Amino acid sequence: MSTMSPPLDARVLHHSRRRLLLSGVVVVCEVTSALFLALCGLEIGDILQKVVLTKEPLGAIRSVVFFGILFLMRLGVLQIANLFALKVGADLADQYRSTLVQYSKDNVVAESELGYLSTDGANSLIGYVQRLLPVLVGSITVTPLLLLFVLSQGLLYFVELLIGLGVLPVLMVVIGRATRDKAVEKLDVTIRLNSLYLDTLKGIGTLKSFNKAKVQITSISKAATELKRSTLSVLQIAFASGVALDTLVSIVVAVVAVSIGIRLNDGGLTLRAGAAILFVTPEVFAPIRGAALQFHASQDAVAVLDRIDSIVNKDKELFTGVCFDDARTDSEVHFEFDDLEFRDFGVVVVERSIALQLSVVVERGRWLAVTGESGSGKSSLLRALVGESDFVGEIVVRSKDGAFPLLLSQIAYMPAVPGFFDASLWDNLALYESSTSKKQIYEALEFVGLSDLKDRLTQIVVPGGANFSSGERQRLAIARTIVSKRPVWVFDEPTAHLNPQLEDEILRGLKSLSREKIVIVATHSKLAASLSEHVAEVSEGRCRLLK
Repeated sequence: MSTMSPPLDARVLHHSRRRLLLSGVVVVCEVTSALFLALCGLEIGDILQKVVLTKEPLGAIRSVVFFGILFLMRLGVLQIANLFALKVGADLADQYRSTLVQYSKDNVVAESELGYLSTDGANSLIGYVQRLLPVLVGSITVTPLLLLFVLSQGLLYFVELLIGLGVLPVLMVVIGRATRDKAVEKLDVTIRLNSLYLDTLKGIGTLKSFNKAKVQITSISKAATELKRSTLSVLQIAFASGVALDTLVSIVVAVVAVSIGIRLNDGGLTLRAGAAILFVTPEVFAPIRGAALQFHASQDAVAVLDRIDSIVNKDKELFTGVCFDDARTDSEVHFEFDDLEFRDFGVVVVERSIALQLSVVVERGRWLAVTGESGSGKSSLLRALVGESDFVGEIVVRSKDGAFPLLLSQIAYMPAVPGFFDASLWDNLALYESSTSKKQIYEALEFVGLSDLKDRLTQIVVPGGANFSSGERQRLAIARTIVSKRPVWVFDEPTAHLNPQLEDEILRGLKSLSREKIVIVATHSKLAASLSEHVAEVSEGRCRLLK
């Protein structure tokens, strides 16, 4: 079980003078509200005394007016405190959102995490601070001040309140320990569901092409059920804690009321003092009770803070294997090798409960097909292979001269959504090989059935390839890959938008062209799997070698 975090996370005020100043205003407002509350209590006592005992109706009316003014002033001060607490939360959310987005520009962050944490996740920090900061400040200012006020009216009532307050921390610890793990679990399930939606939306074309669009319904339904279950478990704790706290406060108020009644009966306490004590007694507990009740909800925001910090401050040395960044400078290194060895190579995607590891030797001229349902982790494994995300294990090339790390310069990669940049069609096709000849470009276009584009090589491609159909973009990306001289071809759903006849022609053609290459392909295609000498199936967050 995780350790319980403090009621208000220290990171809220850490290294921020602006948030400290804003919080200072909240403190002043809460102290002022406590003074107004004590005065309201005395005015309530005056009203009762003048109505019940001294029979002074005009004096009672004046006291009622004065009470109303004090009460409204207290409400205004509390509104100001909430406003400044909101500003503290907004500043914290902006800081963490900008830190995460800035980090993601130069580092790989899972789309599902980035999408949720930079939107709903960061926004949850605003409500977290706005709700929790005032009640926590009230716990350390309003509660002690009201206790001093009660002490000035009678020692017995002060002792009774202290006993009641002594029980509250025990309940808060129990609530905190029960809530912390549930909040982390809820965040993980939320991000997992978000990831499944993103993967399904991105791969809807592929799923429809292979008539598997309905397959994802089960996965998404299962994730949604998990989110409902984790949310209900948090709400159950909140309900139980609320009942426990309300019961405790009711018992203490009842004990104080009985004590006041006894003292009033024997003349040991004035009606004015008794009414004032009874009026402020619930308010002694209100800030601490509020903090305890808000604690369960605040843990969602603390889990977001922890997740963002773990992303932007993670230690790269925790990952083992080849350092792809060191290989990027070797962009022109090409040498022949005999095979590619995966040594417990894999990727861990915590928010989707994926932990893939693969050990296999793929010889030159052979294919490795990675199969599985959409969202199972096939693309995550390929992104790790091409250096777009962190990985575990290692992958090496073996030749007659020994074993060496696989370099990025040895990989030609075609992602599921091929990228095209604002340049000529020629430049886009020659992305991997700037020295590509016209003959090679023509042959590649002819191979993918786009010979009619030979006369449009100088045409500027709209970013993303929007001036080509999805099928044309798919085939152009295949052509770009086979034009390269790189010994390793990596394809992510290369024939997803092609009709069965064209798919058959291109896959069998690729098999013939790749006799001196090593091919890794993530696919739903049964034909691609049947053409592969090695098949790894990704299912339920694990990877299993079928052949």
